[in-house]
Amino acid sequence: MAWNKRFLVVILNVCFILILTVPANAGALTKKKLAFLIPETSTKVMAEGISKFKEEYPALAKKVDVVVYPGRDLEEKSVEPDLSDADVIFLCHLNYKVMLDMENDLKMARSGGARVIGLGGHDVFRAKGYYNVDVANYPEIVAYWEYSGPENVKRLIAYLLREFAGMADITIEPPIEMPLEGIYHPDAPGSKVFETLESYLEWYKKSGHLKDASWVGLLAYNTLKVNNNMVEKAKIRQIEKEGLKVICTIG
Repeated sequence: MAWNKRFLVVILNVCFILILTVPANAGALTKKKLAFLIPETSTKVMAEGISKFKEEYPALAKKVDVVVYPGRDLEEKSVEPDLSDADVIFLCHLNYKVMLDMENDLKMARSGGARVIGLGGHDVFRAKGYYNVDVANYPEIVAYWEYSGPENVKRLIAYLLREFAGMADITIEPPIEMPLEGIYHPDAPGSKVFETLESYLEWYKKSGHLKDASWVGLLAYNTLKVNNNMVEKAKIRQIEKEGLKVICTIG
């Protein structure tokens, strides 16, 4: 009987020790983390794409953190990017000095298993080994980003999670192709981009925009359309309000 009691005491003590040694966060959900370091002009469409991702994949979204660091904030050092626990790091057209400052952080992230993707920017950082994903082998990444728009951003997030974060059960969709150059007007049906001057002038006349006035020409990046840039849209409408005609080319 005494032996049984001693045996029971030993078992209880072992159980107690095991309980004490279990981490407080054991069983907690380990989230995947995607970090996007991008120009501030792309943050609006990025936010809209993240919202679409959360709406379409509500259960999956609980397992993922998507963090966005605008380029201007990085330049002004108003934010310090935390890349230590990132699974995927997406860098696009960042300031040269910003990239230099991130060298050690990116090195540590890569050593921790992070996949680092770089689009645009200075070739010297590719030569220095900042990135460990060759986008030439993943052309969809470039297509999602260049065609842009909230839907393509949503699809890009799903693609990165499947290809680089171990979420193999995600169904991905191909990039939605959008015109990257042409003539743009916010009032055109579906914000259509006209491929020729003739088609633009035909619509401009039929829609009632054509006036007996001088033309004003604008040049803009194609992100004007896909990123819903309200500043340029306001400029186009303001010029027309003043009685002038507008032709805005994007590319």
